[in-house]
Amino acid sequence: MKTWTEMEAEMELKLRKWAQDLDQLDAEEAAKEAEFEAKIKAAPADAKAKLQAEQAKMHADFEAKRTKLQQDLDEADRKLDAEADRLDADMAKAEGKAKTDLEAQRAKLTATREKVNAQLKATYEAQVKHIKTQIAEMQARAKATDEKIRAKINADIEALRQKVADVEQHIQKLHAEHVATWNENKSKVERAIADLKAGRDKAKAEFK
Repeated sequence: MKTWTEMEAEMELKLRKWAQDLDQLDAEEAAKEAEFEAKIKAAPADAKAKLQAEQAKMHADFEAKRTKLQQDLDEADRKLDAEADRLDADMAKAEGKAKTDLEAQRAKLTATREKVNAQLKATYEAQVKHIKTQIAEMQARAKATDEKIRAKINADIEALRQKVADVEQHIQKLHAEHVATWNENKSKVERAIADLKAGRDKAKAEFK
């Protein structure tokens, strides 16, 4: 079993990589998005649908990568939770210097968990930003549909914007340093994001 010192060092390395990965995903997706938008704008009408399908596939690939990143952070959060419980149990039985040493470890663990939580929050924000881009794309595509379908899509988009506002409100309530309430608020954010993704998929289906 790894000591807390070993776990702390490993977690610091992972945190740096996760932050770099998230920034890289955002930069790569933005570049590809700009490339697709230029191609779609320049393409003849009969070629736009194929390019838009490729654009949707690109977004789905990046979303899968962000989901994997979130899962890795969730796993790290669970490991820190378990380690915190172990340290709390040991502190309850310890005395003197041994207890002081354990309390110092516990403080470091809390600081590390705050960093993991902050990175998770950044991942949630990136997911919402990604979906907002897709909503804008759907609104642009809706202009080329017939009036009846356009009205339905616009209604779906309006509902999506409300879901985005709900998710962003939940994310604002997430505070990395509030470890005691983190799990409950995190669950609310993840449920709201799942609801937002379902609404987005429903709206996308209107184009088929």
